[in-house]
Amino acid sequence: MQRLLAIAFRLLYYEMAFTYDWVANLVSLGQWWKWQEQAFAFLPPSGRVLELGHGTGHMQAKLRQRGYLPFGIDLSPQMGRLAKRYLTGHGELAAACVQASALALPFPSASMPAMLATFPTNYIFQPPALREIRRVLTPQGRLVVVLAAVPRPGGILRTLARALFWLTGESPSQTATLPAEWQTAIENIYTHAGLHAELHTVELADSWVWLVVVHAPHTMLVLESRAGN
Repeated sequence: MQRLLAIAFRLLYYEMAFTYDWVANLVSLGQWWKWQEQAFAFLPPSGRVLELGHGTGHMQAKLRQRGYLPFGIDLSPQMGRLAKRYLTGHGELAAACVQASALALPFPSASMPAMLATFPTNYIFQPPALREIRRVLTPQGRLVVVLAAVPRPGGILRTLARALFWLTGESPSQTATLPAEWQTAIENIYTHAGLHAELHTVELADSWVWLVVVHAPHTMLVLESRAGN
């Protein structure tokens, strides 16, 4: 089952990326973009924001519309093309979106006061990615992760959507509270990386959204550049 899911997710991000928006909108019962937008309540009010995994470009456009200076990376070349098409079609510039991995961010140390990731894959917990996140964040900078979401109970469509999110592992809980083991594991992962994580639950009228706000320390150690590792 897990192998089939991994293949399905890979196809969705690469060869079948052109279906991503349609699939996301369908499985979330039209709430996908609203779930992503919950990140804005936890971002700084303005400034540079690096989006890890920009996908089809929707959040890049919304960041710019709200007055931020957005940057984006995505490892999928298909997503890069879709984002460029979406942004240019909405009168936005896509030049700040580059093909890159979160494991090797192409940005100078202490250059980003904020980062954003919405529904990321497990890279967001991997030590190489966390080292890069800490390196690129400014002192007291923050990473906002929209970790997961699930529709509230009610009606056959919500029941089906909740079951789908549960089976695929996209939702860690069927209630408003994250399992205690999830909370402890997440906090420990970021603590070991020299970061501080806070978990938040946003209760919407028809769903719950879970976010992690990761804070960089007030003073940063001088880290070796990747070239010197």
